[in-house]
Amino acid sequence: MNYSLRDFYRDLMDVVLLNLIFLGVVLLGAFITFGAAFKALFYVSFRIIDRKKQNYVFKSFFSSFKEGFLQSTIIWLIIAAFGSLLFLMFRYSLDHNQIILLVSCLVTFYLLVVYVLYLFPIFAIFKTNSVKQLLKNTFFIASSNFLITIKLLLSLVFVIGIFVWFNGTIIFSIGLFGILSASHLHKIFNPYIKQFIPDEPDE
Repeated sequence: MNYSLRDFYRDLMDVVLLNLIFLGVVLLGAFITFGAAFKALFYVSFRIIDRKKQNYVFKSFFSSFKEGFLQSTIIWLIIAAFGSLLFLMFRYSLDHNQIILLVSCLVTFYLLVVYVLYLFPIFAIFKTNSVKQLLKNTFFIASSNFLITIKLLLSLVFVIGIFVWFNGTIIFSIGLFGILSASHLHKIFNPYIKQFIPDEPDE
């Protein structure tokens, strides 16, 4: 299928809209809704890159946002609490020159970021009511795809970099990260999607 300028413009507008919806939901929800919104971000991003499926950004986002909202929120709050504790330990290690603790904090932070970059996309695509199974699947996929992990981290650094360089990119940078991540993850998700998930009707 040829990718035209019209297709590019449509996808760009979808990314901007997705970005603005995400920001609105997270800010209005006082960041408590970040987990469900992050999951919905990836769900819509996968639909945007899958050109076989018709995509309605607003409808798709809130459909995913509502589905599994409780699980996403609980997982996010646990991650946020753990991340806050990790930050306090990091500050302590700096203030008291605890090198071993400092290195441990940095390694743990790296693993936490990688885990989060897989966790919410997996939850968005592979719907499950079992948090235990979700965490198990995330660990398995994240630990067996090192090159994809590097691409995800580079995408994150790139998006953060362009935002730091020009704050105006906030209108599309988060949506762009969703698209980049979905593009990388689609390659490793595809075999599981074909095996376990039937074709969804267009919304």
